[in-house]
Amino acid sequence: RKNHFTYVLKKVWIFFIETKILKNSKQIIALTAPEKKDILKNFDIPAKQIKIIENPILFKNYTKIENKKKIITSVSRADIFHKGLDISLKAFDLSNLKNFEFRLHLTQYSKSKNKIAKIISTLKNKEKVKVLKPIYKNKKIELLKNSKIGLFTSRYEAFASSVWESLWYGQECVVSNDMNQAPLLKKFDIAHVCKNKPEILAKNLTIASKKIKNTSSKRKKLFRFLSQEQYV
Repeated sequence: RKNHFTYVLKKVWIFFIETKILKNSKQIIALTAPEKKDILKNFDIPAKQIKIIENPILFKNYTKIENKKKIITSVSRADIFHKGLDISLKAFDLSNLKNFEFRLHLTQYSKSKNKIAKIISTLKNKEKVKVLKPIYKNKKIELLKNSKIGLFTSRYEAFASSVWESLWYGQECVVSNDMNQAPLLKKFDIAHVCKNKPEILAKNLTIASKKIKNTSSKRKKLFRFLSQEQYV
């Protein structure tokens, strides 16, 4: 929708090609319940033709950090609209968590640098916001292990692995209801899932700073469900 030509091109592809592919398929695999719902809404296909099989997720064990730092993380692409960075910045500001620091490790930062800087300049707690370079592998793992909260405000997301990473490494996660993983997270009651509005996210950030939902027992159940075992 941001690019009119691409939007029209996708519509043509869906109408002439994708519809035909899906209707002629014996079985369609959806990654999540919302994706199945979306397919049924947009294509004339029987529900029994679609099966939900979530991506198997496997992570290596790690040494748990007991006293996590008062840091909220956002490790994502610097796409303000898609990743909802405008929403996350406002939510952090409204949460008034003065003892916390909000660290955004963003890829493709140069393209959105001015827009992000402009939003930050309007915040009351702008001195607590740090926009940093992309972070990968062991450095990323250490950040997640040592930081208390992970914030996810995407306006749409299929099956983002970053949420699973944050949960695996013990972060309390505040997650937008618009992400396709939301029903699974609610099912296992392991994250603070809420409407993608700054004021509501702000309340959940405050709750996440005090209340632990991501317990070892819930984590074990979730990742057993997401492991290879059930598919084998």
